[in-house]
Amino acid sequence: ILGELFDAWMNRSMPHIERRPGSLAQTLYCFTIWRHNIVAAEHRFPDLFQKQSSFLADTSFNILMRLCDQFILLTLTHLQYYPAIPFMPWHHGTHFLEHFFGIARCFIADFTFGQFIEMYRHLLIRQRILSSDQYSTKREKDSNNGYCFDFVDSGLQPREFAALKAVPRPVTVCLWSKLSIDRPVDLNLKWDDKIIDLVD
Repeated sequence: ILGELFDAWMNRSMPHIERRPGSLAQTLYCFTIWRHNIVAAEHRFPDLFQKQSSFLADTSFNILMRLCDQFILLTLTHLQYYPAIPFMPWHHGTHFLEHFFGIARCFIADFTFGQFIEMYRHLLIRQRILSSDQYSTKREKDSNNGYCFDFVDSGLQPREFAALKAVPRPVTVCLWSKLSIDRPVDLNLKWDDKIIDLVD
């Protein structure tokens, strides 16, 4: 379940038909049902089940739920406002910020917030120069060695770009979400049967 979630966000070669929001909705439903069942089992059998030891931490659960929700909303928003641009969800992560702060560390290795505010304009100018391909590759500092960030996905083939433009329609997203609830509900029914067996 988590593999599908991380693949949906980060896998660059996966077409959107496989990156479907329905699998993320399924992840959302599975974790919600799992949490509900643990809480219910804790109320019925406090000696056997405790939410702290039988489930994820609340912060981890909230992060996973937010990742699922945001991906579905991002897909729908991208379809509505940017239909001609390929949908690349990995660009909506923290890579740009990591790269931006990596460049800032080239200027000053350990900077304060005030120093960062002073550097900000210079960082933006450097970003523009890097994205325009008008720079020399002379290396002066080694603070960001081993760090790799691609501004343009030149590794993707034209066929892959075309596949990334094929974002599912909102009706399809809703249908996938509806269909994806079946599996967690089946698992939930099996779990309820096992609890009933424990009581009997």
